[in-house]
Amino acid sequence: MIPSWLLIGVVGFLVALAGGLLNSRDVRWFARLRRPDWLTFERLIPLIWTIIYICGAISAYLVWEAQPADKW
Repeated sequence: MIPSWLLIGVVGFLVALAGGLLNSRDVRWFARLRRPDWLTFERLIPLIWTIIYICGAISAYLVWEAQPADKW
């Protein structure tokens, strides 16, 4: 049996990789956007998404371990 933390980690990693499947048209569109002056946290967006993925993985692990499959 695959450990729950490993399966959750692999699925989370695959989801994060799928977000990087942008083609050149998408990148050009994003580069042409005009950003508002108040948008000062743009450099932190990758860190914010990393924290969101980590919290989601921890949540999935805690739920998985609290409710094992044999109770269904």
